[in-house]
Amino acid sequence: MDVEVIIRPFAEHDTAQVRELFITVNRLLSPPDLRDAFEAHIEHALVEEIDRIPAYYGERDGGFWVAVRGDKVVGTYGLERVSDEAMELRRIYVDPSARRRGIARQMLASEKSREYRGSSRRSRLDRTSPRAAAG
Repeated sequence: MDVEVIIRPFAEHDTAQVRELFITVNRLLSPPDLRDAFEAHIEHALVEEIDRIPAYYGERDGGFWVAVRGDKVVGTYGLERVSDEAMELRRIYVDPSARRRGIARQMLASEKSREYRGSSRRSRLDRTSPRAAAG
C-alpha cells in the first residue's frame, strides 16, 4: 500500500533532499554531449536558487512546495511572479522512483498552487535548460 503524498510549503529541513532531487533529475535529463553544460547549469542553479529557496522565491513574490511521502521528498515545484499578470511554474520535479503515480498532477492541483495561479491572469512554464544555452 502506498503512503499518502502530502503537498506542503518548503521548510529548511527539506533543503538536502530538494538539492539531491534537483541534481538527480537534471543529470538524468543530460544527454552525453551536453553533460558539461548541464553540470554548469546545476552548479549555477544550486547557488542562485536551490540553496536559498526561501530568499529566492520571497524576492519574486512566489513560493516553493514539496511533495512528501512519509519522510521523503518525492516532488517539488515553485511559482514566481514574472509580471503583475503572470506567474511562472518552475522546478517541477518528481523523483524517478515515484513517477507515474499522479504526483505532478497532485502538485499542480494543490490548493496553494491554484491560489497563486488564480492571483494571476496568466501562468507560464519555465522551459529554461542548458540545452537551449548550448544550442
